[in-house]
Amino acid sequence: MTKKGDSLKFETIRFFVSVPPKNEVSADAAHLVDWSKPETHNWSVPLNEKRELVITYGLEPLYHTASVMEGDLDPSLGMYWAWQSGYIHLKIEGESPSANTRNNKFQYHLGGYLDPFSVDKTINFGQIYESNVQIKIDLWDVFRLVNVKKENEIMIPGKQAVRMMKKMINGFVLLGAY
Repeated sequence: MTKKGDSLKFETIRFFVSVPPKNEVSADAAHLVDWSKPETHNWSVPLNEKRELVITYGLEPLYHTASVMEGDLDPSLGMYWAWQSGYIHLKIEGESPSANTRNNKFQYHLGGYLDPFSVDKTINFGQIYESNVQIKIDLWDVFRLVNVKKENEIMIPGKQAVRMMKKMINGFVLLGAY
C-alpha cells in the first residue's frame, strides 16, 4: 500500500541502466534489468577516471541512433519502439484498484531521447573505493510519489514521461560494499 492509498501488483518491471558513452556505444555498456529474471539483477560497471560510479538510468541519445541492436539492446526483447525509432527506457506494468482503467491495469512505457523529452537520467554515486557495491532500487519509495488513479498510463515520449522518470530516479540508493 502506498502513501497515496494505492495497493499495487507489479506484473512487469524492466529497465535499462548504462554507462554514459564517450564517443561510441557498445552492447556491453547497456544492461537490461528484468525483475522476473534474477540473473539480470547483477551488472559490472567500470568506474570512471576519478573512481566515481556513474550510470545512466535509461539510455543516452547515442544508443538510439548508433544502430547497435544486439545483446540487451536487441529489439526482440520488447524494449524498442519501432514506430518511435527508439528504446523504451523503463517498462512497468501492473494492477491497482485505484487505476481507472479496464481491469484496473496501469502501464508506464517511458522513453524518448530527443530534447526536450529525453528521459535518460545520469546518476553519479560519487567516489567508490570498494570493488563491489550494491545499488538498491526501491519501487515503493518511487510509487509514494505516483498517483495511480490520475497517472495510470504513459506510453509515448513527452512531458508526462519526463516527470515520471524524474520520480523513478528517487528509487536508486547506494547501499555500499558487499
